[in-house]
Amino acid sequence: WNQDTDRLTLWEQKWAIGRTGWHLEQPHRHLVTHVDSLKNTKTKPQILVPLCGKTKDLAFLADLGFEVVGVEGAEKAVSLLSDDL
Repeated sequence: WNQDTDRLTLWEQKWAIGRTGWHLEQPHRHLVTHVDSLKNTKTKPQILVPLCGKTKDLAFLADLGFEVVGVEGAEKAVSLLSDDL
């Protein structure tokens, strides 16, 4: 990465070459452990997941009844996530 490359371009390049070592093939263990603390019985729980990549957390939360919005800037990540859902 150099100063002439913006951060979004850097992430797009990582997704394009499959350099996504941070991606987990299951929901994050801390989310699984603490998901009950996110529930509010008065309203349908809403969750925003910024820079979500193709995280399994989105489907996990949606399956539990949360209204989930994932935000991602790398088009490849969005495409891969769409394929998984």
